[in-house]
This record gives sequence, structure tokens and C-alpha cells, in this order.
Amino acid sequence: MPRLEGFRVRAVVLGGYGLIGAACVRALGPAGFAVTGVGRSARAARASGLAVDWVIADIGRMSGDDWRALVAGADVVVNAAGALQDGARDDLVAVHVTAVERMLAALAGSGTRVVQISAAGVRAEAEAETAFFAT
Repeated sequence: MPRLEGFRVRAVVLGGYGLIGAACVRALGPAGFAVTGVGRSARAARASGLAVDWVIADIGRMSGDDWRALVAGADVVVNAAGALQDGARDDLVAVHVTAVERMLAALAGSGTRVVQISAAGVRAEAEAETAFFAT
């Protein structure tokens, strides 16, 4: 990735210490981006070894005001966050639907670019094979 010279572009990476999110963080930082990583575990953020600013939050539970504060001034938001199954810690609809709706509402009219990362099996069909693919 070419390096941006003379200015800092701000990137927010949701799921910043996950497999795909961490790869995005590792590419964006050296390219000249000021990166804010978002994840729900301070321990996992520290253990990632990624030298970025961290916001510890469960995006599935963030309010509209929380989203506006998080993305204020961002030039790009990379959504690499995800939950694999419903359970005590994961709510598929909250993470894959509600959070994205609130993020997009917070970004409306801002000109901020969004990179939405999803799974290959996700389709716009009424009957999905799994709850994960339905969200």
C-alpha cells in the first residue's frame, strides 16, 4: 500500500484485533493512517501487540451517540467485526445488523468511506442456511 505523505488520514477499524481486522490495522498504520482499533476486550487489544489507539466497546450495544463520538473525524471506517453464533457473548443481529445501521446513521452526510467486510456465504435471500448467514 502506498504511503500517504504530508497528512494523516484517520481510520477506525472495527474488530481491530481479529484476524482480518488486525491485518487491516497492520497495513493502514505503515501506509500513514492514524488508526483507532475497536474491540470489546482490553486484554485481547493489549495481546495483539498492535500499536494503535484502542476503543474498548461492544459495538452491538453502542448507542447512536456512542457511534457519533467514535466516528467523528474519521476518513474511513473498516468494519471487520463479527460474531459467529448467537450466545451469551454474541448477538448476531446486534453485531451484524443493528451496529451497522447505527454506524451508517452516525456517518450520514459525513463523506466518510466505509469498507464492509463480510462472509462469502452471505446472500440476500429470505431463507439463509444458518443464523450467521441470515445476518
